[in-house]
Amino acid sequence: MRKESVFDELLILKIKEGDATAFELLVKRWNKKLLAFVFRYVNDFESSKDIVQDSWTAIYKGVSSLKEPSKFKTWAFRITYNKIMDYLNSLKRQREVLEHANDENEEEPEEFFNLQKLLETLPSVQKTILTLFYLEEQSVKQISDILQMPQGTVKSRIFYAREKLKKVINNNNYEKFR
Repeated sequence: MRKESVFDELLILKIKEGDATAFELLVKRWNKKLLAFVFRYVNDFESSKDIVQDSWTAIYKGVSSLKEPSKFKTWAFRITYNKIMDYLNSLKRQREVLEHANDENEEEPEEFFNLQKLLETLPSVQKTILTLFYLEEQSVKQISDILQMPQGTVKSRIFYAREKLKKVINNNNYEKFR
């Protein structure tokens, strides 16, 4: 066990010196373990991959400030755990918003129901992003901060969600949403 820890410490020191290959090796050594850890909490493979990717981004940004390279494993798992909790809290907030919206739906115009039905055809992340962007009028930067994902990812998910909605509407499937 100590032998593996020493190898991780060496990789951390090389990363601090700017060695990109060392970071790649570190990712290869730990990615599956982190992914399995996240999956136990989230039970969704795609979301788990996103969380682990966010964790690696945070690890990469923070590795230069890691004072004790021997504690990499604990540090990396703590970062990943925090990302899991952020994700779960985000899901909880989404559910609360939806429950609140459902309570208020009785007073909403028919167009709102149609939009809600259309949004239900999207995967949850795309639905959340479009809701934040169009209904809550949040900027891409704000959505990026809320969902803790890169702005480019937010933009691409907005694009693909729009494309999917266009297909639903253009395929004359819109009638079933009226």
